[in-house]
Amino acid sequence: GNSQTLVPDSPPSSSWALSPSSTTSSSWSPWSPISVASPISFKEQPFRKETLQIVATFIRPGAKKELNLDMDIREELLRGLERSTHPDVFAPAYARIYDLVDGSSVPNFVSTAAANINLPKQIYWYAIGVIFTLISWLIAISTIYFIPDQPRSKRSIRLVSVPFAVLGCMQIYSAWRGFCSQVFGRSARQLHTWELVDPADAGISVEPLAPITSLPAKPPPLRTVLDMAAGTNKFDAAPFADLQSTSSFAMTDLGATSSPAMHSRSRITITEPEPLSRGGRAAFRRPAVYGPERVIEDPRVRAYHQRVIRDMLWVGFAWGIAWTGILVGVPGRG
Repeated sequence: GNSQTLVPDSPPSSSWALSPSSTTSSSWSPWSPISVASPISFKEQPFRKETLQIVATFIRPGAKKELNLDMDIREELLRGLERSTHPDVFAPAYARIYDLVDGSSVPNFVSTAAANINLPKQIYWYAIGVIFTLISWLIAISTIYFIPDQPRSKRSIRLVSVPFAVLGCMQIYSAWRGFCSQVFGRSARQLHTWELVDPADAGISVEPLAPITSLPAKPPPLRTVLDMAAGTNKFDAAPFADLQSTSSFAMTDLGATSSPAMHSRSRITITEPEPLSRGGRAAFRRPAVYGPERVIEDPRVRAYHQRVIRDMLWVGFAWGIAWTGILVGVPGRG
């Protein structure tokens, strides 16, 4: 019989995944709707209204939820929408946003959200690390300059500075990673700055409105099917109508049972926060060094902190070996 060959109008579904790597690395099919104009008129194309809403919300410059797209990708998307409304038209924009989120937004968010200390305690551990490092340098300089290194076995006294150098390096590294082993030992993390915002300082408040002294008027009763069935016997049409209702949501006469009690309402108002001055309150309070903490329940965050502990130990071990080699190799007083 007559056989018809189906011409694919889009890439095979097996080559499509959530990651755009499979689509960005290879060119589109020559029969893709992106390159072939739609035979349907512009206004009659399916999803035309939805695509225009997408452009107005996410693509248009200055839109409320504008995506961070390059100008060439934006223009390519608009030119593609002039020919077709097929979802493949949005593939380049999807690939760009996916790469941006996967390569920048997510790593930055993880590095910020996974830290278990705030900036004040981070500065505190920086200071502790610098102090231990200065102590190690002071011990090393003193032992190298004042203690003779003959015989060479006397150089071992310089190793007294190694523990201070290792501790200082580990503290500086942990502060750089935004990590505190003491807080980690309590399975907790300090609250972030944005979690310490007082709604009153941010201009958010609840204002009561005028109280309502009575309920609104009762609406007129609805006509039942029995009322509409003129000339029909009630029992013949609905023999169950005389049964007592057992529903807990049965309609009751609110006007007869309710009393004119006072019902108050309130609304949320948003005002401009007070300016940052010596007498005013800041919208973001500066967290304390030993600020409030919260228990970590996410096992992924715990695993991340355990990796930071491991990296901190490896950094301290490597610096200890390097510092030992420096101390032993530097010549001293003869």
